[in-house]
Amino acid sequence: MMDRDNWHKRLDTCSEMEDLFEWDKWMKEIPFLNFPSHWQVKIIPPVTWAIIRFRIRTDKMQEGRSISVYLDCYDMLGCVGEPYWEIYDGDECYRFLLKNHQEMLDQIAVCLEIQENVKSD
Repeated sequence: MMDRDNWHKRLDTCSEMEDLFEWDKWMKEIPFLNFPSHWQVKIIPPVTWAIIRFRIRTDKMQEGRSISVYLDCYDMLGCVGEPYWEIYDGDECYRFLLKNHQEMLDQIAVCLEIQENVKSD
């Protein structure tokens, strides 16, 4: 169990992050995403200034492989000029504006198909 001092520190930090990163605003602006049923989606904590992050794989992909996706709303990770999704498939990086989420999902499908066909050495 967490001690009281750490609990209060985390609570204060979380409240500050909520304000600084405008979580209420983004909850309203981030669209619902329709993932195909054969995708396995793992929601993970955001890293290094991303608002959200998740990893996607299929059961056909080699163990340990997945596609990384994050949402950068403040140009803290790239230089796009407005909120954008970034996909990283282990080799390439793809960026799509927040409003172009269907294009982002289409590119994830392409990346997953490529990854499904990668054979181990």
